[in-house]
Amino acid sequence: MSVFDKVERGGAIIVELPIYREGEVVARTVEIDVDGFLIPDAPTGRVGPDGLAVLSKLGQVGPDRFILAQASGRRDLCSNLSRIRGGILLGVDAFYIIYGDVRKGCGVSATKLIAEVKRRFPGVHVGAAISPERPGEERLLRRKLEAGADFFITQICFDARTLLDLVRKAGLRGPLLLALALNFGLESLRRMEGLGIHVPEDVRRRLSASGDPKEESARLAREVYEEVSEGYEGPLGVYLVPFGGIEGFRKMVSIFK
Repeated sequence: MSVFDKVERGGAIIVELPIYREGEVVARTVEIDVDGFLIPDAPTGRVGPDGLAVLSKLGQVGPDRFILAQASGRRDLCSNLSRIRGGILLGVDAFYIIYGDVRKGCGVSATKLIAEVKRRFPGVHVGAAISPERPGEERLLRRKLEAGADFFITQICFDARTLLDLVRKAGLRGPLLLALALNFGLESLRRMEGLGIHVPEDVRRRLSASGDPKEESARLAREVYEEVSEGYEGPLGVYLVPFGGIEGFRKMVSIFK
């Protein structure tokens, strides 16, 4: 069963692969017993290997367990499609298309790339992003649905109500992966905010008052997941972002099994 089949079924656990850390960390991450892994595309402010290169070195894990991210704003249309084709040649059939950081003169919108991939590569599954706090997100979500997006991944979510209100208004009932951060402390929280992730004040206070912020982050993630699970009408899974040590993160993944 491919990673998309598991996402479509609901209850999938997908983990972001920390490709910009040392190779040993990547190797230990892919050993975690989950449904699949997402290979990111050049995170903001970091330098490291391209996801296609990383994928080619992970021969011990079948390509059907990976989702390859594609930041459409960093390449022109031809370059974006070439990279998608490279992933297909390596055996990947699920891609996650985001706009990402814009490279001047080269970017193409995520919506346009989603439509082109669906048109040119029949059978390929395409995911898109949801940022509930972003102005105009309902309109963008509808456009991505019209372009043919097969599944969605949220931004790291701390506010279930805002997300549920958005998907109801947009009429989204397809596969949804709820992005959650586990095993993180206050410094990681500040980094999230620096990347534009909305952190509610009550979440900041809760973690600051906790004697063990990492354990508290896991409890918070589980609460958000349960609230979204009660209100969402389609297949729901989780997309887990690993912070802190891999061993601590590995233990916390078990709360979603």
